Amino acid sequence: MNGTIAWSTILLFLCHIASSTVAQFSLPLAHIKITSHYGLRYHPVLKQIKHHYGTDFRARYEPVFAVMEGRVMASGEHKILGKFIRIKHGVLETVYGHLSKLLVGPGCLVKSGDQIGVSGNSGRSTAPHFHFATRVLGKTIDPVAVMTKITNSQFIPIMKEKQVIQDDQLSLPALLMLLTDQNRVLLSPAQAEEYGSGFADELPDLEEEDHGK
Repeated sequence: MNGTIAWSTILLFLCHIASSTVAQFSLPLAHIKITSHYGLRYHPVLKQIKHHYGTDFRARYEPVFAVMEGRVMASGEHKILGKFIRIKHGVLETVYGHLSKLLVGPGCLVKSGDQIGVSGNSGRSTAPHFHFATRVLGKTIDPVAVMTKITNSQFIPIMKEKQVIQDDQLSLPALLMLLTDQNRVLLSPAQAEEYGSGFADELPDLEEEDHGK
């Protein structure tokens, strides 16, 4: 995709969210430090020049936030992205990859600044980090260019204070997702009472099957 198309899609996106009744933006991490840019790069795993369709940020098991209000279109496990979340915000879609924990599932409505997961090292990854990608009208564009345009805009407020979810604040669907991922989950006394378990305790690990490995 050439530069003209890329910038026109960014401008289209900015016009769209500036006219929205709920136009607020949040950075996906509390601290932003780029480790691998969008575009051509030497792939650390494949050992060849490949196009990088997102931007990698330094993150070591840190809270990950939805950048804007939207609906979760997909989440789960991907052979390359590992644990991932894809959110649709009108003409914009954002993808959050290599996560260690998913806190939302398909169909969930999220707001700007909501914690949706925790960064990690899942999928095709050589070390803990966070992969962030953006698409406008189905076309991938540089996430940093999008974030820069938005943060420099005079019409879109930037959310600085974010609510980090503690384990004892997770919803029942999120707890079930953690149970599926990790085979265990820790309930708080309040959750034990709410979900009718009668006690707060760590659920036992499932026995590992012996596959001769």
